[in-house]
Amino acid sequence: MAPTLVSSPPTLRINPEPLTPQSFAPFGTVITTPFPRDLLGAPNNLPSLKLPHRVPATPVYANQGSAVKISPIAPLANGYENVCPSGKAAQARLSMFACFPRKLRRERQSAHRLVEHSLKHININEQQDEDNDFEGPVFDVRILERHPYTTQTFIPLDLSSQRRVLRDRVPDKKSHDWKGYGEGDVSITLDGSAEQDEEQEEPMFLVIVAPTLKGQSAAATTLSSSDSTNSSSSSIATLSDPVNEGSADSNRVLIRDPPDLENLRAFIARGGQAVTYGPVLGPRRIDFVVVQYVNGVDDEDCQEAAFKDGIVVDVKSLTEEEDELWNDLKKLSKL
Repeated sequence: MAPTLVSSPPTLRINPEPLTPQSFAPFGTVITTPFPRDLLGAPNNLPSLKLPHRVPATPVYANQGSAVKISPIAPLANGYENVCPSGKAAQARLSMFACFPRKLRRERQSAHRLVEHSLKHININEQQDEDNDFEGPVFDVRILERHPYTTQTFIPLDLSSQRRVLRDRVPDKKSHDWKGYGEGDVSITLDGSAEQDEEQEEPMFLVIVAPTLKGQSAAATTLSSSDSTNSSSSSIATLSDPVNEGSADSNRVLIRDPPDLENLRAFIARGGQAVTYGPVLGPRRIDFVVVQYVNGVDDEDCQEAAFKDGIVVDVKSLTEEEDELWNDLKKLSKL
């Protein structure tokens, strides 16, 4: 188990912001195509092509002029050599993560009127009580991880950064249930009986990051040896130092360079974006290819720090339906 910080985290309510190369720059790199969806052929004059955002390298023609190459688009850094305590060499690795939806807590939030909704419609019901509440979804942040000797990039698979139309469905196939956010758990079932031009909701995922308090340390607790029979046996020496080892407090550790929870930030990433650092959740399963270096030493490949309740991310805007709902709610609150 991850060591848990002894001190209570700050009480923070974080509204996620859109993921852009500029906003995420202090933490890593955002990879997204600069080309518009309707660009169906290689442009005739690359130098004069106006791109919507700055790219990290100059675009050049490739594949006999049928493609445009931008390289490099993000760093792939190996910081293990001559730095990690074990001295074990690392290798580049591509992995796949199938990330499933996490259970969100429903939190009451006050409003002048209660807006009831589902993923198919929105009903606005007037209430008599001025202090009506609305239950909005929040994500409780209780653990962070870091990869101290490598960059780590998550690349979503089979997703689009824009809405697309589902076509060529085959009847009599098993339905695929996709979880979304609504009143409780909402399932959208897509099967052979669905109409030909039904749109798929844009996939999104949440990225949560925090700076490092370089040169500082924080007290934490971890499982004692007698309690850790069924847990990982790897040490956490590279993450923390034991305090009074061999005493009754031998499960107390100091975490070096702990996370700066006061400045934790959250970003909403779209399906057409790749990011460094770890995505946390999405409204449905998303498969990622993960690119990083590893050397097989657990505490050098990944370090974790857990903490108590206190930090929540308001994820009401992770679906377009929630955006529409809260826009209606804001309008009503002004009446």
